Amino acid sequence: MRECRQRYIGNSKQIQEIDTLEDSYDADHVIWYYTCDSFFFRSVGQVFRSEDIESIFKFRRCIIDLHCQLDKIAHDHKPKQRTLYRGKKLRSIVLQQLEDNIGAFVSINGFLSTTQNRGMAIKIFAGAGENRVDYESVLFEFSIDETIVTRPFADISSISKFPEEEEVLFTMGSVWQIDNVSFEKDNNSLWIVKLKSCKELNSKLVQFFEQLPGDNTFLALGDVLQELGQYTKAKNFYKRMLKEPNLTGQICGTLYYKIAMINVAQGENFEALENLQSAETLLPSVTTNAEPSSYQPLNIHPTSTLCLRILYNKGLLYQKTGDYDNALLCFTEASNIEEIVIVIVIVITVETKVRDRDSRPCFARDWDRDRDQKYQSRSTLACI
Repeated sequence: MRECRQRYIGNSKQIQEIDTLEDSYDADHVIWYYTCDSFFFRSVGQVFRSEDIESIFKFRRCIIDLHCQLDKIAHDHKPKQRTLYRGKKLRSIVLQQLEDNIGAFVSINGFLSTTQNRGMAIKIFAGAGENRVDYESVLFEFSIDETIVTRPFADISSISKFPEEEEVLFTMGSVWQIDNVSFEKDNNSLWIVKLKSCKELNSKLVQFFEQLPGDNTFLALGDVLQELGQYTKAKNFYKRMLKEPNLTGQICGTLYYKIAMINVAQGENFEALENLQSAETLLPSVTTNAEPSSYQPLNIHPTSTLCLRILYNKGLLYQKTGDYDNALLCFTEASNIEEIVIVIVIVITVETKVRDRDSRPCFARDWDRDRDQKYQSRSTLACI
C-alpha cells in the first residue's frame, strides 16, 4: 500500500480509498477488489505492463492472492461457452503488428479479462461505431481448448462488483496463438482478431510467481536483475530483502554473499570483504561429519559449499589488497572442509623488494577428491 500511496500523492480521493482497502483487506475477496474501477485494478495492471521486476515484487502479495483465489474457484466456475471476447481500442500500428504476425504466439504477463457477452465487448469496450482518431475498434475472440489450457481461469460473475459484465478472468501467463485478423466494414468498421489457446510457454516472471511465497524465489528475482546487468538494482533488492522478518541465517548469509559478488564485479573490494565476513558469521559452522541436508532450494548453496565460496573469495580479495597472511589463512581454512580438498599453492616471493616489484597474485586450485579419482583430471576454482 505504501507504493500505491506514492503513485497517488496529492490525490486525496485515491489516498482515502487506499486507506479503506488497507483496513478491510481480505485475501478471500481479492477478486471483488480487482473488479472495482479503482487504484487496485489500475496499479496491478500498470506494474505488469511495466515489466519492471522491482515494481512487480512490491505488489507480490496482491498478485499471489489473485492467482490463489482464481485457482481455488476455477473448477466450480467454468464459463458456459468456449469462445470469449475482449474489446479494445488499438492504435493502427499495433493492429498492423498483429496482422503481420498471424501464427505467432502471444504471452500475457498479467491477468487477462474477457467476457462471455460479445455485444458488450463490441459496443462498450471496443467502442464500435464511435468517432475515433488514430484508434481502431478491435474485438478479440479467444477460443478455448480445455485439454491444453492448464492455467487457472474462471467465470467471476457471481463474485464481481459488476456481474452484468459476465467476466471470465485468466491468471497471468496465458498463451495464445494468433489465428486470423480480419476487417468487417459492415459491422461498425470493426476489426476481428481471433486467437486460440495453445500449450503454454511460461515466462521466467510467471515461473517465479508460481513459487511465491518463498525466500528462494525472492533470491531468484534478484538474480534476474543481475542477469540483466542491473547490478545496483540487484544489490539494493538484496539489501531490502535483508530487512524482511523471519529469514534464516543461511538465507541472510546467501544474501550477503550475493551482495559481495556484486561488489567484486563493481570493483568494490573492501565492501566485498565486509559483506563476505557478514555472510560468514551468519552461517552455521561446518563440521567434518555433518549429515547432508535433505532438501536445498536450487539457488541456495549447501552450507559447506557456501562456506567454501566465502573463504575462497575472501582469500582472493586479501591477495588483491596485498594481505598475504590472511589470504593464506582463508585458503588453509577452506582446505579443512572435508567434502572438498583444496591444494594451495602460494606463490609469494620471500624478499620484500621482489614482492613489491612483482606483486603477482597467489594461485589456488582445488581437486574434488572423488572426481579426481574417477576421472584423473583437475579443475580450478577460478569461477567460484
